[in-house]
Amino acid sequence: MTDGACRMNHIQCGKPRFFPLFLTLLLFHSLIVILGYLWPLTAVATPYSNSTSNLTSKSTDISAEQWVQRANKRALHSSPGWLALLYYQPTGWRNRALISDIDDDAFFLAETGKRNPAAELEATLRALFQSKSANLDRHAQCVFPARTHWLKHQLNIKDADLPDVECPAFDAWAAAFKATSVSLIFPAAYLDSPSSMFGHTLLRFDQPVQQDTSSLLSYTVSYAAQKAPEDSELAFVYRGLVGGYPGETSVRPYYQKIKEYSRIESRDIWEFRLSFTEAEVAQLIRHVWEIKDARIEYFFFSQNCSYRVMALLNVVRPTSGVLEEYPAYTIPIETVRDAYQFDWVESAKFRPSVITHFYHHIAQLTEAEQQLVYQLVVAPAQGEPQLQALPKAQQKKLLTVAYEYSRLVRFLGESARSVSFNLLQQLSEFEQLSESESGPETDLTPVPEPAQRDDQGHRSGRWTLGAGLREDSSFGTFSWRPAYHDLTDAGLGYPPGSELKFLEMEGRLYETGDLQMEDLTVIGIKSIKPRNRFLKSTSWSVELGAHREGLEHDQLTPFLQGQMGYAYQWRGLVGYGLVGGEFQLSDHHGVGYDALFTPTVGAFQRTGFGQWSLDATLYSSITTGLADRVKIDLTGVYNLGEQSAIRLRASEVYQQAWLQSEVAVDVMLYF
Repeated sequence: MTDGACRMNHIQCGKPRFFPLFLTLLLFHSLIVILGYLWPLTAVATPYSNSTSNLTSKSTDISAEQWVQRANKRALHSSPGWLALLYYQPTGWRNRALISDIDDDAFFLAETGKRNPAAELEATLRALFQSKSANLDRHAQCVFPARTHWLKHQLNIKDADLPDVECPAFDAWAAAFKATSVSLIFPAAYLDSPSSMFGHTLLRFDQPVQQDTSSLLSYTVSYAAQKAPEDSELAFVYRGLVGGYPGETSVRPYYQKIKEYSRIESRDIWEFRLSFTEAEVAQLIRHVWEIKDARIEYFFFSQNCSYRVMALLNVVRPTSGVLEEYPAYTIPIETVRDAYQFDWVESAKFRPSVITHFYHHIAQLTEAEQQLVYQLVVAPAQGEPQLQALPKAQQKKLLTVAYEYSRLVRFLGESARSVSFNLLQQLSEFEQLSESESGPETDLTPVPEPAQRDDQGHRSGRWTLGAGLREDSSFGTFSWRPAYHDLTDAGLGYPPGSELKFLEMEGRLYETGDLQMEDLTVIGIKSIKPRNRFLKSTSWSVELGAHREGLEHDQLTPFLQGQMGYAYQWRGLVGYGLVGGEFQLSDHHGVGYDALFTPTVGAFQRTGFGQWSLDATLYSSITTGLADRVKIDLTGVYNLGEQSAIRLRASEVYQQAWLQSEVAVDVMLYF
């Protein structure tokens, strides 16, 4: 469907669903799709518990046909509201056809409903006017309350026009929400779980008088893949890429999500209260009932948790065009930015994680106090006598931080350490005394809200254009990265020490006229977590892609690399060492492949005006015994603004008598 036709019919055709990728990426994507069809999908579709396949019949009340005629005369089946309710999206040649994202036959009343909005609307209207049966909650008015409400509003259907149907199950379920507003919840990215690498979003339905305690009891609606327990993390990523999982729409109390994100995964949370009216919130609740048991295929990068959340919001604001922002992939933090762009956000609130609480409080202690907190958890027999000799207010402060530390290591699974029962009892007594206004008070300050929100950092996509010099040969360089962040990007809004690159490509045009791809990163993940007295974190990295080795073997070589190691921090400088290996598919060694030992040492730092990084990697072949190669990379970035920067790169490659030097300067633009 052309852009003009889309606007005339108010259909969200969106942007073209492709990008100018190189042939290598196209072949890789084709391979993934083919393998996806060959993968033995073991997940079974969840039966739609509110099946209405028996609701339509050949004998319908004549009044229903009159409403069908009115709907057809107004072409309601092509209206944005109806298309949003059933998740119809343009597809096929020039987007001339429509198909629903829902993959559950029970969600449709017409046999052709998945691809035919008009037939589905007619079948729905006829089902609404069916006489009620003894089987409560199975009538179309009960199974599809959002459709019912929308059609009544559009056609001005009165309650008296419809059969008097009782829906006790839906009524009780909807009443439990007690919601008059809705909030968009964003738990920050968590690299240790593939499903959470880019962050996550969900909706929370808020009560009229929303306080911190009452918000914990509010219901949330989220969407995630139904991962099989036996699937590994790598299997999850692969099957998530090719649509090998059904999605699950879950409704849970907020305190359960807080426990999952803030405590177990130590993820800070931002809560964005949206400007949706009470009527819109009520319609959202009706619609959640309609889809909560429907099967919707999950795709890791496109139709993921955040896409489904925005599709839900699109149901009540179908003319916003919000889904047009995600033609090929959806990144959670970008949906938050879009919520601001569409002026949907009324206010924002920061909810710090357990680890943020702990580090904020431990920074307020002296070196001696920090050591005592450590002993209270690790060696209580040594710490308790020292604690008893301190003033009561100081005792309470250290007990508070020690308890936070005990919870943190327990949540992170580092050990079975726990504060002794005596210390917990003493802390409880101090708390009771404080409530009676006669007990000791501490000087611990609460965690402040960050000066800038996560969504105010750089955009996820990045274009780069520059020039460089390799030995005596100059070149122009250009690169494109749809997502997400690396160690030399500005850090605001991204987990410290994190790097997550997806489909990053760099090409070069040499002065000789040669055009070639220099690097391709299908996916690259790096998690640099400094170790300290309290947390013995492990750093790691993994990368899949293709790069040029330089020197005499200047060929684009596919590779898979994995490393693990430790990192330490001194002031703002982070240094790390990683040990691992790299497997290459290469024919220039005569065996078609190569396995290498690849230890790396590096450092990076963020300053007030930019970032820099330095790393050196040894490439030692295990299979061929060829001479070792060392590569040193130095990168410095000066931030021009939130969405632009200048980058300077220098590298050297050594191998026996060979030495190759290179410098380049780039302008980076984020989008």
